[in-house]
Amino acid sequence: MKVLFITRKHPPAVGGMERWSFHLIAEMRRRVEVRAVIWGGSQRLLPVFVPYALARSICIALGGIDLVHISDAALAPIGWVMKRLFGVPVVVTVHGLDLTFPLRLYQWLIPRLLRRLDRVICVSQSTLGQCTARGIPAERCEVIHQGVTVPADVARRCDARAWLEQRLGRNLQVVAVLLTVGRLVPRKGAAWFIERVLPCLLAEGLTVCYVVVGTGPGEGRVRSLAADPRTAGSVHVLGQVPDEDLSRIYAAADLFVMPNLPVPGDMEGFGLVALEAAAHRLPVLAAGLEGVRDAVVAERTGRLVRPGDAEAWVCGVSELLRAPDSLARMAELARATVRERFTWGHMADAYKATFQELVEEQVR
Repeated sequence: MKVLFITRKHPPAVGGMERWSFHLIAEMRRRVEVRAVIWGGSQRLLPVFVPYALARSICIALGGIDLVHISDAALAPIGWVMKRLFGVPVVVTVHGLDLTFPLRLYQWLIPRLLRRLDRVICVSQSTLGQCTARGIPAERCEVIHQGVTVPADVARRCDARAWLEQRLGRNLQVVAVLLTVGRLVPRKGAAWFIERVLPCLLAEGLTVCYVVVGTGPGEGRVRSLAADPRTAGSVHVLGQVPDEDLSRIYAAADLFVMPNLPVPGDMEGFGLVALEAAAHRLPVLAAGLEGVRDAVVAERTGRLVRPGDAEAWVCGVSELLRAPDSLARMAELARATVRERFTWGHMADAYKATFQELVEEQVR
């Protein structure tokens, strides 16, 4: 089976879509014959990429292909043209923001084109709901979750903890480490957590520190709040870190928190970092919001909390930290659950099954 992949996300960078695209193509090379048109440039130059990608795709398709896969909804026009020209099945993966982009012309055009393609793969049930709300038939949609790399070896907790102590310049022997990883934008909720939740945890007598990994337009506010006298010394903003260091931080932490908030027009399509944390035996406490709900398996990889409810978050964190035996059991279940359900290999197998089904239907 020859599959043409058209994607504008390639390097395995921090962003979820970048990692997904990189690993999807890498895994599919082991399962099908891959042809790829890849854009590694800025998204602002997408208008330049579209005509280039279409021309390259036509040249490749002239040599024979069985199916076209489009990496996100914004590239649906290319898929529609390829289907009209070559009559092969066209599949598109939608992630969330590529579907909800709040531009009137975009919302008029893209859903209409998606309805004409053979299959729309959604990364979460929430994304599926956004598709059907735009008139895309449910029978043409399916959910295939993103995957994650399960490290063969996770650093021993004592070693990782000693490394983090040196990195932060403080003793962590009696300190519970809370961790958030992600782009620092309002919907990720890091600033809200520092302002509304962390002071209450400290007031309850919990000895905690909050480690934030990531950069973004909200970094200035996060750093400003970290210097607040109520939380001074309890917040550490590390910015961007290498993957090796991030793996150590996951291994050293006690609880991963995803305090996402609802932001109109800026949905969370999935929650890849929740799976990364679980793969490192780190339990997750996350907002029960949008695609995050698909990335947390209740009482196995973590728990969900009402988004924006500070009191519920204080109770949730406090309950888990005060039950170390339950937290330890969840840590082991978390890694096993990710290995059983959420690897890149599981994801690629699901994609191959869908591709095979559509190609066989085309032959019939």
